[in-house]
Amino acid sequence: SRRLMEKDEAFYDHDQWEQEALAILEKRGQEPLTYNVIAQSINWVLGTERRTRTDYKILPRNKQALASAEKKSHLLKYLGDVNKTEFHVSRSFADAAKVGIGWIESGIQDDTEGEPVYERYESWRNIIYDTAASEQDLSDARFIFRTKWVDVDTACAMFPDRKGIVEASTSSHAEWGAFLDRHGDEPMDSQEYAADQAAQQYNSIEHGSYTRDRVRLIEAWFKIPTMEQRMAGGEFSGEIYDPESLGHQVSVSSGMAEVRPRLTQRVYVMVMTLTGVLWMSPSPYRHNKYPFTPIWGYRKAKDSTPYGIIRGMISAQKDINKRLSKALAIITERRLIRLQCYEGLD
Repeated sequence: SRRLMEKDEAFYDHDQWEQEALAILEKRGQEPLTYNVIAQSINWVLGTERRTRTDYKILPRNKQALASAEKKSHLLKYLGDVNKTEFHVSRSFADAAKVGIGWIESGIQDDTEGEPVYERYESWRNIIYDTAASEQDLSDARFIFRTKWVDVDTACAMFPDRKGIVEASTSSHAEWGAFLDRHGDEPMDSQEYAADQAAQQYNSIEHGSYTRDRVRLIEAWFKIPTMEQRMAGGEFSGEIYDPESLGHQVSVSSGMAEVRPRLTQRVYVMVMTLTGVLWMSPSPYRHNKYPFTPIWGYRKAKDSTPYGIIRGMISAQKDINKRLSKALAIITERRLIRLQCYEGLD
C-alpha cells in the first residue's frame, strides 16, 4: 500500500515513466514525453480547498453557555492564527487527495517555543499506524508510530542518560534509513550496500555536499490494558482521575462525581531507536488519545488501505504519455521509400 502511495505521489511530481520504459525509449531514440493531466486535476481540487477554508465556530447548548462559546471561538481562532493551522490543514488535505491519507498533530509544548497548544502537519511517510483499526479517527488502533531524523548531538542533548544508545544507533540508522528512502522497504545485500555507499560518496564529491551524523528516532504511541482510576459522573465523567487537577478535586469533594477503578486501554509513549529505548512514560495528555488525527481520502473496502484521486487516473495518464511520445516519434522520424523496377514489366 505504501509503495502504491509513493507511486501516486510520483505521478503528481511528473515522475511518470518507469526505468525499464525509459531505457527502451532511449535505445530507440524516442523522447519520453509527459503531459501531466493528473497534476492539473489535483491542483484544481487543492485550489478549491484553499478557497473554501472556514474558521472554528463553537455553538452553545443553551443560552447560559452563549458567552462561553463565543470566548472559546475567539480562543480557537487565535490559536489557529498563531499556529498557521489553515496552512497545515491544507498540506494534510493535499496528502489525502494524492495518496489517500494526511496527518495533523495536535499537542502541547513548552511556552518558550510559542503558544502551549499547537497544531502542525506531519508527512504520511513518517507515520505507521495499526492497519487493523477500522474507526475513522483510529481510536481503536493499538499503536501509531512516528519516525524522525535528528542530529546526533541534538539527540544526545535530549537524552543525556542514553547517549550510548544514540551513538550506537547512528551508523546503522543512517545507512538503513538512507537506503530505504531510495530503494524501498527491502533488505540489501553486500553488493547493493557497497554500490549505495559508492554512489553517496560520488554525489558528495561531485556536488560539493556534506554529510553529518544523524539518528532515526522512533516515537511510539501504543495502548496497554491497565486498571485506572476514572471519574464517574459530573463534568469530567470518563476522564482518568488526576489528583493534581483542581476540577477533579472539586467534583469529587462536592459529591458530584466519584472515582472508580476501570479497565482502561492506557496510552503510553516511548521514544526509541533500533538499538534500544530512550524514554517511556504514560501519555502526558489527560484525554488518553493519540495526538495524531488522520485526514482520509478514500479507503478500500477489502482492507481499509488508503488511496487518493490519482490511483484511478494512472492508467489513463500512461496512455496519454505513450501515445504522445509515439506520435512525436512517427512525425519526426526520417523515412526512405525505395522504388525498384523489374525487366519485362510496364
